[in-house]
Amino acid sequence: MSLRFVTGLIVLSLVRLAAAERPIVVDSAGAPFTPADLAEEIRVRVPLAGPPLHVRVTAVSGGVRVAAAGGARDVALGDRSGVDAARLVALAASDLLSAEPLVDVAPPAPPRTDSISLAVLASAAGWSSVLGGLAAEVSIPRGPWLLAASLGGGELVRGPIQLADGEVRIGIGRRIGLIDVRVDAIAEPLFVTTGAHDATALVGGGVSVRAHIPLGGPRLVIAGGGDAFATQTEYRTAGMTALTTPRIAPWLRLGLEVSL
Repeated sequence: MSLRFVTGLIVLSLVRLAAAERPIVVDSAGAPFTPADLAEEIRVRVPLAGPPLHVRVTAVSGGVRVAAAGGARDVALGDRSGVDAARLVALAASDLLSAEPLVDVAPPAPPRTDSISLAVLASAAGWSSVLGGLAAEVSIPRGPWLLAASLGGGELVRGPIQLADGEVRIGIGRRIGLIDVRVDAIAEPLFVTTGAHDATALVGGGVSVRAHIPLGGPRLVIAGGGDAFATQTEYRTAGMTALTTPRIAPWLRLGLEVSL
């Protein structure tokens, strides 16, 4: 094998090796070493194969700040310069380059407060006995304010007469985070099926507070309030008062809400 042939193989191998070198881009303006010095020191500390590497070095008090894909770190250099300084910075740079890139993790999105919502609520009101019921409610936000309407009905759980009621509420409220404070106008028709039967209606107003608790999709709604009625109705059986509708009736509601 001739010397010329061996020399040619060596040169070709060196050319191929140089062509295969991993690109390392260094921006080190103001650092006490050249970009080439730092690139060479980094090259011996990272895998030969892979995507290009980018390193930025800026001067700070007492040393430099090196930034790469894995973050940034300050390196104190003292009076070091040239290759000695580049070697010390390369140690920090290689650590940063081997670290996972920092990824910002967005916090969970708060529940939407700018969309129409629909809720279905079970209720219990304090009359002479418990008045249980079910209501569907829609609310329409307008900035921090909201418009709300609900339609529902129920009946007395127990008592001397059988009474069912309907309910229509229209109100306005103020939204504070996950809490609503509302004021409603109320119309509540009553239907008595005991004895000669009777139908009448109560009208009045109410105030309430609602908490909307996120559950991942729907929201749990817990509400409490009180209603005040402008009129009262008395029901009698066998000449005796069986039921008088309340002037003031506290209530609790519990249900689920979704955004439309």
